[in-house]
Amino acid sequence: MIQGSGTEIKTYSPSPETRIETKQVESLPTVQEVWNALLGRHSEIIANTFVYYKKTPHGVSVRRFSEKQFPHYTFLHPNDTVHAQQNDLVAISSVVGIESDLDDPNTRWQGVFNGFLGDYDEMNIIPRSFIFVDIEYPNTHATKQLLLDVLPSLSEDWFLLDSGGSYHLIIDRLVELHDLPKYWGLLVNTFAVQPNISIPGNMVGIGNQLVDYANNPAQLRRLAEDLLRDFGHVDDPISSGKKVFLIDIRHLAHSIIEYVDYLEGERNVNGFCYLRINRPLKYKSQPLLVAKKDADNITIFESENYPFDSGQIELPFLA
Repeated sequence: MIQGSGTEIKTYSPSPETRIETKQVESLPTVQEVWNALLGRHSEIIANTFVYYKKTPHGVSVRRFSEKQFPHYTFLHPNDTVHAQQNDLVAISSVVGIESDLDDPNTRWQGVFNGFLGDYDEMNIIPRSFIFVDIEYPNTHATKQLLLDVLPSLSEDWFLLDSGGSYHLIIDRLVELHDLPKYWGLLVNTFAVQPNISIPGNMVGIGNQLVDYANNPAQLRRLAEDLLRDFGHVDDPISSGKKVFLIDIRHLAHSIIEYVDYLEGERNVNGFCYLRINRPLKYKSQPLLVAKKDADNITIFESENYPFDSGQIELPFLA
């Protein structure tokens, strides 16, 4: 078990009851199917936001909206759909709203609204967050195997998606916002102690700082700035001298900055981590489910109709 400041992510050796199977399917489940299933597990969720992005390399800050300035809609039902232009990139936020009072009719609103966290405060909706993780390495079979060497040891249920250039992990655990950096840090540590993963320097030290500084905005901002200075992407020139890790540390640093802005009183924030949910023209598909853990069952999905090139190096604009 890995612990920090009262928050824990449990790890264990898969028990004999853990069942791992490979399932051949005609087509892989889509991210929208995964998200609908996830929301269906949590009847307390009444709101979740998404944003439109400009097309810029890798994960970017939520502040970089499409020039068209689309409104920020909020889902109220798992079967709601997103309507976007063919070139628009739409991403779901890990932050959702849960009911604060089941007997209060004001929490049973319908329709859409500008879904900033400040609006959650005004409408007496409690924000919680799933744990999203962007993977830095490209979507090769080797990367997938590295992940599957580690993920069965997590006690929480999870979903692993191929986004067309890399992978994205959703951990099915709703956490309070002030605990998010602790979970990010504990996950960094979980991957950093694996013998088969290349470790650039003291990653456990970075994980520990995230845990220790969870509610210290000044220290977190300095940490994020250090990470942006020191870490790059796998497709950066070697001459840049930047470090890379299995987890996308630059994406994590941008998430930390959004989180710090929220701690310091900024309420026009949609969330801190995002996952692309549509298929703009550039992409062959929306993200697809390649593996999941459900209780003691781990399923690895394979399909002959796989739309992505598992050897490609190019990463998506947003995982």
